[in-house]
Amino acid sequence: MGLFEDNLTIKVIMAIEFIKVRLSTGEALESIATHVAEGGFGKLSQLFSSALGRASIGGDIREELESLRDSTKHSGLKRVLSILLDEEGEVVPLLDDLSNDLLAERQQSVNTFLTRFEQFSGWPVKLAVAGLGVLALDMLAGIEGLSALAFDSRFKTVLYGAIAALILLSMVSMRYKE
Repeated sequence: MGLFEDNLTIKVIMAIEFIKVRLSTGEALESIATHVAEGGFGKLSQLFSSALGRASIGGDIREELESLRDSTKHSGLKRVLSILLDEEGEVVPLLDDLSNDLLAERQQSVNTFLTRFEQFSGWPVKLAVAGLGVLALDMLAGIEGLSALAFDSRFKTVLYGAIAALILLSMVSMRYKE
């Protein structure tokens, strides 16, 4: 799971908490699905709304949610639907466990991102800052009396190209370290 996985994981976690409250009041599956569809859970609400729409024109809500479970690639949503559709008895503890698992996965994604960012913030960033320094000096050269700071255009082109290549190479090498 990637850090920027269009926030569906966050929406699933929020929906799990919402569903747990609804289950504790004894609501039926169709009612819960309707509330999730209307609950402002982004893409998740759209998926539930589509399933309810198909159910309203002659389908069965249970079959539509099974179809959604079978077609989704998101493991968290697949697991929520499996719990709601397949489990008998008390499902709130199962949803608690799932929510904790999803939060742990999300935290791991954030930690991985931060680790990569820290690796990247080393020497490539220093090179980029140096390049910006050269650009700033070149811009200052346009001010009257500071023409001694001007750089040859070929020098600037080579410098910026080298900095861009080093940054690109470091980013590619970071990608393959993991």
